Amino acid sequence: MPAFHAFAILAAVALAAPTSAQPARGDQVTFGATPATFGTWSSYSTTLRGTSSRMSSLGEVQLRSHRVLSDFNQVLVRLGAVYAVPRGPRLMQGVVVSRTGERGPSNRGTTEFRLHQDATFAATVSRVRLSQRLRVEERWIGDAPLLIRGRAQLTAVVPISGDGPFDLSASVEPFLRGPGRGAEPVFDRVRLYSGLGVRLSPALTVRGGLVLEQSAAGPDWQALISVHHGITLAADGPGQ
Repeated sequence: MPAFHAFAILAAVALAAPTSAQPARGDQVTFGATPATFGTWSSYSTTLRGTSSRMSSLGEVQLRSHRVLSDFNQVLVRLGAVYAVPRGPRLMQGVVVSRTGERGPSNRGTTEFRLHQDATFAATVSRVRLSQRLRVEERWIGDAPLLIRGRAQLTAVVPISGDGPFDLSASVEPFLRGPGRGAEPVFDRVRLYSGLGVRLSPALTVRGGLVLEQSAAGPDWQALISVHHGITLAADGPGQ
């Protein structure tokens, strides 16, 4: 499991990396020492696949706020085409459109168009399900030139009781700036998540937990609730 170990070490380095004042750019707030905020993050995603196909499609909508159910942060819509490589990773080409607002009473914000390519590797160690997602993003934010960003997410899911519906999950995801970052540091931010999941049916899972996103702008806490819905298309029509 050397790849999993490498990215765990990378995330730890990102958490320990010092932050310094930098000019704001794109969807980032002004860098500097700012108080921590506590907001909300809701997400709905659906996966559509055939019974015998390695291809599937993904649709996702996210809504985030800087404060609990107030102070708009971001709305994001994602579409993706997914291919499961035989005995290999799951590959995805994604397209994202988002609108991000500033903290406080301001109505100003930025619109972003984003492409991303994912490779997700999965493994099971004892009862722990591990997944490692590597993502490269090409981002166009407002009138700014093309920005490149890399992300490496490591997730662990532990069933609470055998094949029961409940599980605990945790993830760490460092964000790294690519070419064109100028004088900004390589580490953009790191995102930590921990929460509880419940499988309501074979096709429907709901998760809730806490997210901490640490960047040079300061720490952001968010209460997250996400709904994951899988739809399988059988020969006689949609099924679950």
